[in-house]
Formats: sequence, structure tokens, C-alpha cells
Amino acid sequence: ITYAAFTVALLEYTKVKEFPHPGFVVIDTPLLAYREPEGDEDNLEGTDVDKKFYEQIANIKDRQVIVLENRDPPENIRDETKMIFFSKNVNIGRYGLF
Repeated sequence: ITYAAFTVALLEYTKVKEFPHPGFVVIDTPLLAYREPEGDEDNLEGTDVDKKFYEQIANIKDRQVIVLENRDPPENIRDETKMIFFSKNVNIGRYGLF
């Protein structure tokens, strides 16, 4: 999640400073730590970090943030963003990314 936060912050920083940037970032499984904790002290379930992460991403209107994640975002975020479900099933969603 720290790397994802840095990547999004860099996206915003380049906009504010008018530095060159392609205008999009791709983040792969930024919330993985919240799915499979290594021990009880690492278990962050019940926190709202994932909700706050998606809310921050949804507030970026003039740049694109692509998040590849295995869990669905919170319900309130789904209505504000474009979500594409990759199912590996030709009858449900999209079969795959490529």
C-alpha cells in the first residue's frame, strides 16, 4: 500500500508542478496485505484503509488510475468509478485483460 500511495502522490505532484507525466498509473494488488495477513499482529481486517484508498483514487478526476485487485472495491466506490470484472469466463464480464 505504501508503494501505491507513493505512485498516486507522484501522479498528483507532477500535475501540480506541471511536470511531464503520461497521466496514468497502474497499480497491481495494492491491498494484498489486507487479504492474507502473516499473523495476528498483521491482521488489518476491520480497518478502513481499503475504503480510504479507493475514496482517494475516486477523487482523481483528470488522470487515470488503473487498479488490478482480486477483491471488489467498496459498494459506494463502484458507483463513482468504472469497474471491469475479468472472470476468465466468456459468459461473465471480460475473459481477460489481454
